[in-house]
Amino acid sequence: MKDAILVKGKVWTGEKSRRFCEAFFAEEGVITYVGDFSDAKRYAEGKDYRLYDYGENLLMPGMTDAHIHATAYAKQDLYVNLSGVNSLDEIKPLLLAKAKEVPSGEWIRAINFNETLWNDPRKPDIDFIDSLGLKNPIIISRYCGHFHAVNTIALKKSGLWEKNDVNIARKEDGSHLGQLTEGAAGPLIEAAAKIYETPEYVTKLIENSCLKLASEGITAVHACDAPSYALGEDLYACQSLYESGRLPIRWACYHDQLPNYNIKSGFGNEMLFFAGLKLFADGTLGGRTCAMREDFSDDHGNMGLLNHSDEEMRSLLIEAQKRGINVQIHAIGDRALEQTIDSINYVTALLGEPSAPYRINHAIVCPEDLLQKIRRSRVTIDLQPIQAHTDRGMTPFRVGRERMKTCYAFKSLYDSAYTVTGSSDAPIEDPNPWLGIWAAVNMTEMDGTPLEAFNRDECLSIDEALNIYTANPWKALGKGEKAGTISLGKFADFTVVDGDPFALNKSDLRCVTHLATFVGGKMVWSK
Repeated sequence: MKDAILVKGKVWTGEKSRRFCEAFFAEEGVITYVGDFSDAKRYAEGKDYRLYDYGENLLMPGMTDAHIHATAYAKQDLYVNLSGVNSLDEIKPLLLAKAKEVPSGEWIRAINFNETLWNDPRKPDIDFIDSLGLKNPIIISRYCGHFHAVNTIALKKSGLWEKNDVNIARKEDGSHLGQLTEGAAGPLIEAAAKIYETPEYVTKLIENSCLKLASEGITAVHACDAPSYALGEDLYACQSLYESGRLPIRWACYHDQLPNYNIKSGFGNEMLFFAGLKLFADGTLGGRTCAMREDFSDDHGNMGLLNHSDEEMRSLLIEAQKRGINVQIHAIGDRALEQTIDSINYVTALLGEPSAPYRINHAIVCPEDLLQKIRRSRVTIDLQPIQAHTDRGMTPFRVGRERMKTCYAFKSLYDSAYTVTGSSDAPIEDPNPWLGIWAAVNMTEMDGTPLEAFNRDECLSIDEALNIYTANPWKALGKGEKAGTISLGKFADFTVVDGDPFALNKSDLRCVTHLATFVGGKMVWSK
């Protein structure tokens, strides 16, 4: 088996000094030559290698999804998938059909509904689910993972019936609404998981999903563990795959609690390692639970909620930084974003700069004063560009036209932050990076019509959009010297595009597909 490869094609390196070249050579999974093909052949003389000639097709660094709930993405087929329904009424037959497949009294879980796409955007509640007359405990999860609807049986069986919690909604008369927000649904999600998520089955699902991601040019993921949001990661399964040689892509893993053993970010190996702590400063725009400075435009009197006090946030960041643990913080609303940036600045003033920059996920509502704070701070911003498209019918109603000028500020954030990464937040969105690249470059409808109320001055160039999915995620981990570009000394993680995206009309970028993907110089997927 040859451990060396010579690869030829139109190579986009991701480096400013030399954007394109003809070939590169890799030995034992690391790139040792980049340049002209004739010189590469001379460099390879006398070595045992395999030649891959991809002609005029584009070769580029492997892409990273810098914010994905990878196990939840893998497990989508375990539950009733509501991503295609268009109304509450369309949910009913799916739940009734599932009830016929499982024993009476067994948990039923449905996932991925998005009421903002419906003509009548009413969310399910206890009355809706109870009206089905089923004897099963039922939990229906919104696609964001921050909102869940349940029936009476589920509330009683989980022990939440008598519990008072701001995230367990009640009607004006004090009776249950059957709607749970943020982490309140954790006990119900765990109960359903015990039935459906056997270790063997989940391991196979993760392997299959990794190969699916590889088919879309992805060679690494930043997997974010959030079990209370039904977005937990299964590192046991990943470790099993790695040990058996079946883990095709690299996993950097964030966890929503500080580990109770003494490790720091980077613990593990080059394929599977602990990356840091994941915190949630607020909720979501769709669920109206993100923390805003002013009321939601379509829900007066509601400004969302902060999940932590300033003192709690600072305390967590201080402990993490002292232990050498990188932190990423979910912050969507401007009030949550302000708290997050101020907390980061407080801690860095106290302890100095961390080894890897703090990371802020989403930053969807980002007015100019917060952009100025970001410019003065050494922070990474994790964007999900495709959400500008999928949220196009919802966000203008949530924030109003004036605040829309400050939303999805891709270019301003790209120019302001220490670095900006691209991601999908899958299974919230489709993880295909080219959908994110297309959205970041165009900000249009599928037919090319500009998105109404969006600021298209915030579009990125193609090179900038590619950077946020290739080089920048590794910089965000503090491992920019390891991977992310096709250059000397870096992992031979790369993907082969079918054709040349640079020759396409920008509106066609969402249609790009791949021919092969390599990790550590080894082909892990091919068409």
